[in-house]
Amino acid sequence: MEINNFTAHHRFPSFVEREWAGAYSREDLRQKWWLDRGLIAWFVNSNQRLMLKIEVGPLHQKKRLELLHALRSQGVVIRDSAFEDGKKYTSIFTSFLPLKNWESKEAISQTMIQMYDAAEYQELKGKIERALSNIIFGDVDFYISQNNFHASRRRNSWDAEVLEDLFNK
Repeated sequence: MEINNFTAHHRFPSFVEREWAGAYSREDLRQKWWLDRGLIAWFVNSNQRLMLKIEVGPLHQKKRLELLHALRSQGVVIRDSAFEDGKKYTSIFTSFLPLKNWESKEAISQTMIQMYDAAEYQELKGKIERALSNIIFGDVDFYISQNNFHASRRRNSWDAEVLEDLFNK
């Protein structure tokens, strides 16, 4: 697990994946939000189950739409209502695992690691990284019309191997 930013909060431990950290900063947000990033993951106790959630936060509308469309183009399920003006928060992932002993730090940390290492989370993490790569390095132009979305990508000098190296450092 390579986490760039995290908060070891006793109720809502949150983190930003290393690959997500450089994509958005405080200036990209409409308001103050966790770790000053537009994309965040966190754990929480939900009805005696541990929940892991990833959410797109209150980015300025243009950046928010750009990210949501890029995520959707990678196969991430995004509700249509997430694209409406004024929307601030969009959950893109939620998973749960039962946790019997909330008093055991070891049981909690093992469950967190199990959830983080799960194929479902890792697959989504890859989709997010590809979406961010397309936005940041792919020089993606988004054209949003009332009922249609078109993305055109201009090729640049970056090749897949260079991008792969950037994300794996």
